[in-house]
Amino acid sequence: WYLKVLSEKRTAPFEIPAKADERYFFPLTLPDGMELFTPEKSLNISNKAGSFSFDLKYEKGKVKIERNLKLTEKVISLADYPDLKALMDYWNHPWYRQVVFSKN
Repeated sequence: WYLKVLSEKRTAPFEIPAKADERYFFPLTLPDGMELFTPEKSLNISNKAGSFSFDLKYEKGKVKIERNLKLTEKVISLADYPDLKALMDYWNHPWYRQVVFSKN
């Protein structure tokens, strides 16, 4: 839906084509000599527009990455628009879209 950059303010309700429930899970096994450089992180945000979660875990050469975005309404009221913007800002932020590895 190209919701990359949303304006700070709206003068009319914001409509999306459908409610959303995006879920991605990436299990990775690192080759010998590689380790996770990005710090482990768990983040859960829930508000009137929906929810966002990000979970990055590392254990014994295995990395598990999970990203979720749920939008609960098709029409976002002016009052709830800042909540939608916050969720989309997290969803599109590079820290929650990429993982860095290094040689150990």
